[in-house]
Amino acid sequence: MRRFSLPKYLDCIQRFQITEIPIVPPFLLSILHSPLTTNDMLASLRCIWCAGAPLDKALQNQFASILSPDASLTQLWGMTETAYITAFLYPERDDSGSVGRLVPNVEAKYVPPKPIVWKKMRFC
Repeated sequence: MRRFSLPKYLDCIQRFQITEIPIVPPFLLSILHSPLTTNDMLASLRCIWCAGAPLDKALQNQFASILSPDASLTQLWGMTETAYITAFLYPERDDSGSVGRLVPNVEAKYVPPKPIVWKKMRFC
């Protein structure tokens, strides 16, 4: 698809029996709140990767409730910068809103930000 169109997107998932999709929260919310969306349209989905911005755990769980019982909706972190480096791997399910654990063969180092030093400025 050249651009996101909700009716076409839902039709493609159903027609081609798509099992895995990457998605960003705005698209996920449009699917969740659309009157066009039915459980049948999403029945083939088994693994949904959501990244690009945080997704509230209540919305994550609400979306998961319209999926097949063996489907998982996982939030990812680091997708833009490095491909994803954290996740819950299928078939693991999570309802906490977490971005999961480091994926296999990935190491990460936390570097705390430097404190901001505010200087007084004098205006003439």
